[in-house]
Amino acid sequence: MRYLLFLSLIGMTVVTKGDTLSSLDQLTWKNRVILVWTDHPEPVKDTLERARPEIDERDIFWFIFSDDEVLTNYSSALAADFADKTTRKYQSGDTRVLLIGKDGGVKESDTELLLDALFREIDAMPMRIREMRQHIQ
Repeated sequence: MRYLLFLSLIGMTVVTKGDTLSSLDQLTWKNRVILVWTDHPEPVKDTLERARPEIDERDIFWFIFSDDEVLTNYSSALAADFADKTTRKYQSGDTRVLLIGKDGGVKESDTELLLDALFREIDAMPMRIREMRQHIQ
């Protein structure tokens, strides 16, 4: 009985810890990611929120980085160093927008958010094509 209780407590700890996102690696094979760096986050957020059905359909989490603030549709907590680590790893030069595939690879980078173009890019991916076929069946 103690052994089962111990395993249950370990399970609860893992679930609780898993809620905090410390790295995009935690989303690999489950979600696509759009990263945006901007000095004006509200218009970008509005654009992404208006496209919620399309974003949800494509399993996308988005993160908008602005000064010390991160706006996102990710529902759980972000680690305190998430923004800094993510920016150091992914943002370079003039890059303001990145699309990361479910495999964790960078699929597209741009200087502005062109959501329709990102959706077309995603919809052309083999994994997305399989998802759409499975959804139809």
